[in-house]
Amino acid sequence: IFVLGLVLNLVVMAANGGWMPVTPETSFFVHPERVVEARTRPPSSKNLVLARSETRLWILSDIIRLTLPWQRTAISIGDALLIAGAGQFIFQATVREKNDR
Repeated sequence: IFVLGLVLNLVVMAANGGWMPVTPETSFFVHPERVVEARTRPPSSKNLVLARSETRLWILSDIIRLTLPWQRTAISIGDALLIAGAGQFIFQATVREKNDR
């Protein structure tokens, strides 16, 4: 699962010039105080702001909006798989440790 998430992120980034695309609407959701124009990179970000119509493999970009208690963020399907894969690894490592006792 982890490797699949990594591959999906690499594919969408490679298709969009090496940056993770995010729509202007999603960028505004994450940082409502910033005014960001399309085809630019927000400061301190891995993202490239692109309109949905200009984004290659849009479905794999940062489209999942999350509101966490401490911040708003957006993740991709690949990010979700990376998190699930890391969680699965931690869970399996914990279960094995308990079974070895």
